[in-house]
Amino acid sequence: MYTTNIIFASLAAGPLMNLINLYLEVEEIQDFTRKFVKIALAHYYDSRRKSKHLNQNKMYQMPEETSVPKSPTLKKKQKVVVQNPQKKFQAQKRGQIIEILKEIINLGDRDLNEYLL
Repeated sequence: MYTTNIIFASLAAGPLMNLINLYLEVEEIQDFTRKFVKIALAHYYDSRRKSKHLNQNKMYQMPEETSVPKSPTLKKKQKVVVQNPQKKFQAQKRGQIIEILKEIINLGDRDLNEYLL
């Protein structure tokens, strides 16, 4: 669930890291953390693949840049970048995965970090 729901992930990250940090010595928590990392990396690579596919897929035709008035009263125009919502979602998902993996690495557990490398 952590890697599939952006809102849930941001709420769950703190308590999840607290539990991992407190009980990392316990074998079951180490197993859980390894499995979590494995799943998180799989979701990360799947998200990268989907993002690349969205770049190649021309079915979603939305301009990358467009000019819009800065304000209804001003005539000066400002460039606004419009992004595909799926690309934005995939980027947010990858960012959250990177953050949680970075926190796990920063715990400094040698065995776990060797597993990650």
